[in-house]
Amino acid sequence: MKAKQWALVGLAAAVALALVGGYLFKSVEVGSLQSTIAYQQEVLKRQAEVLLQLRRAAVPRNFEDYTALKAWVDNWESVNKPIAVGDGKRSFVLTGSSVVSSEYWDCDDVADAMQRCAMTDGYMMSVVLVDRGGKVYGIRVSSIVNHAGCMAVAEGTYYYVEPFTGEITKITERD
Repeated sequence: MKAKQWALVGLAAAVALALVGGYLFKSVEVGSLQSTIAYQQEVLKRQAEVLLQLRRAAVPRNFEDYTALKAWVDNWESVNKPIAVGDGKRSFVLTGSSVVSSEYWDCDDVADAMQRCAMTDGYMMSVVLVDRGGKVYGIRVSSIVNHAGCMAVAEGTYYYVEPFTGEITKITERD
């Protein structure tokens, strides 16, 4: 072989080597990208699951059943049991944390506090007014008249919750 032919063979070999090396480099690069993409997809899937759980916790829901409602109310009462004290002219409400509230803190304020705690825990609860007969929706729920308490739904049933005692009274079925 002449020198010119050897030069062409060497050049062809160098080009072939460059092509093969470039292909191998591209293969490694593509494989790396594919595993990075798969990893990122898995991360996004896990993040979407966490966001879904957070959304469920952030959007208030009805109580799962009466037992869940009762357990929540019992816990709230044990921590926040309001005790009204007074001298005949003024009344104060002490809560489970021994915080003295102003003289203006009465039944609607206690019902508001219970409602806020329920919402914080992810449950729907409404403040409801008790009429002059101690009734809500025609059902006697309290011996206290012109009063405020709370209402919650569990298993398709409306319940009145007395914030001062934790007593729960069935009102009516949902339609």
